[in-house]
Amino acid sequence: MGVTLNIEKLKSLAQDAIGWSNCNSAWLDTSEDDSAAVVGHISEDGETYPVAVIDCDQYYQGQDSLKLAKFYAGANPAVVLALIEKIEALQKAED
Repeated sequence: MGVTLNIEKLKSLAQDAIGWSNCNSAWLDTSEDDSAAVVGHISEDGETYPVAVIDCDQYYQGQDSLKLAKFYAGANPAVVLALIEKIEALQKAED
């Protein structure tokens, strides 16, 4: 599987969304009849602020919804920018 890595584009996307870096949590919302995997923010008081619902059911992979939500939460803009910073530092060190 070939992956094209466009660091500058990814950096720009992460910078544009940096204000959403606090959306770094994922949970299973069971407040409705059908549970849903959610990405968002959980405050210190335990209040949840959902931003995205991840639903893999239509692909017959519903059990992966929470796994994917956790990945998306972990790959938030601040984390992506930190990874890019490390890549750039390594590239500079090689030169």
